[in-house]
Amino acid sequence: MTNKMNNEERAWIKRMNNPQLAKKRYHYQNAVENHFGGSHAVRITVPAVDKTHIDSAVLHFETLSQKLKEIQNLKHYRDLDKLHAFRLAIFQCHRDLKNDADDSLAFVLDPAHDFRGAK
Repeated sequence: MTNKMNNEERAWIKRMNNPQLAKKRYHYQNAVENHFGGSHAVRITVPAVDKTHIDSAVLHFETLSQKLKEIQNLKHYRDLDKLHAFRLAIFQCHRDLKNDADDSLAFVLDPAHDFRGAK
């Protein structure tokens, strides 16, 4: 191997070190990550302070499992569409678990019953 670079390699390095192009690359990579959902995870909050929360969790996790199997078996969907459906199914499970456990009107600001804003 030689340490000599040809003109094409020099031009490529010059382009890669160009601040304007670096900025464009950075914004493009962020846009792709946001579009594909690759920059953050989706979480599920599971209320676990009452006996009824166990039944609710079992029900909603079974439903989530069925939805995920359906999403996995979609044949004519692009990977991006499957990813969006996957994230939506997880969010719906999260929302339903919190809604089932939320008795905030009856027990306002009681941490065992009020799950508004819980993360």
